[in-house]
Amino acid sequence: MEWNLSWQTPNLWWPEDRSWCVATEIDLAETYVGGSDACIARILEDRGLDAFPMRLDARIIDGHAVDPEESPMS
Repeated sequence: MEWNLSWQTPNLWWPEDRSWCVATEIDLAETYVGGSDACIARILEDRGLDAFPMRLDARIIDGHAVDPEESPMS
């Protein structure tokens, strides 16, 4: 694989088997990881990462996770 040198890093990436996926927000500072329960548990246990679980339907407003039922955008 040849990489094109650019100022922007990839915002979506995954292994060939697609067992997990990483998505980095373009406009915000968040990065999301989707994977098996075991995969996510390892990420949450890693003290070197600032990680916390998110609901699939959660929203990010002003850099904070907001319960979709409490969101002003609902």
